[in-house]
Amino acid sequence: ADQRIPINLMTIPMKLRLASLGNAFARAQLVRDPIKLVAMATIKSGGVTDMEAAKYAANSALNEDVIRYITNKREWTRLYSIKFNLVLNPKTPMGDALRFMQHLRDKDMRTVAKSKGVPSTIALKARDIIASKATGGKKKK
Repeated sequence: ADQRIPINLMTIPMKLRLASLGNAFARAQLVRDPIKLVAMATIKSGGVTDMEAAKYAANSALNEDVIRYITNKREWTRLYSIKFNLVLNPKTPMGDALRFMQHLRDKDMRTVAKSKGVPSTIALKARDIIASKATGGKKKK
């Protein structure tokens, strides 16, 4: 008899097993687990798709280490949607967010510039980039 235990009642070893063997729904729950070990095991599981990674990259409630893992995973950061979501995520390390900004489209850059959810440094940089494009790349000092 298969007794399904709700995720919130599972022990850590059970959650770790589910993180590596579970489906997308289970991963979506586990990646938000308050126990960093569980969240990290989930993001590192081989089953995480590009679409899931893009969703996680946009989630500012996730553990900073999960966000950092996504920023350092080359095959994910090649994807535009992930770069954009990471720039908008206030938990993305500043250096990474600034690096990904260079790849944003003008429309998305304006979104970043107007966003209240990003660190002020990021919003200011976005405004600078927009201004420098408007003046043809000439720096104003």
